[in-house]
Amino acid sequence: MLRKLLCAASAVFVLGACTQSAEPEASEEPAALETPMSQREADPEAFHNSIQAAMEEVPSDMQARFQILFACEVRKNNQRPNPYPVDAQYIRALTQYLKDNPTAGNSCR
Repeated sequence: MLRKLLCAASAVFVLGACTQSAEPEASEEPAALETPMSQREADPEAFHNSIQAAMEEVPSDMQARFQILFACEVRKNNQRPNPYPVDAQYIRALTQYLKDNPTAGNSCR
């Protein structure tokens, strides 16, 4: 049974290859390749609501302190019975808190 199935599959492939033309048609023009749009260009609102956009808004001189503050706050958040979702709004709130309190990211409390 398996041999018959294997022979039938082989015959289909051989006959399928015979029906194809040897030369591709010259009338077909290759489609112009479009460069894919980034999410920022395609959907600015969705990009603004993404964590990536919120992380890009953290000033470079505050990134080390932000990482410490973020790790501490996420640890505290995960210990809560009903933790907040970590989304772009949460990241922006932490960034604003760090801007208002420059010593906040120096240690974990």
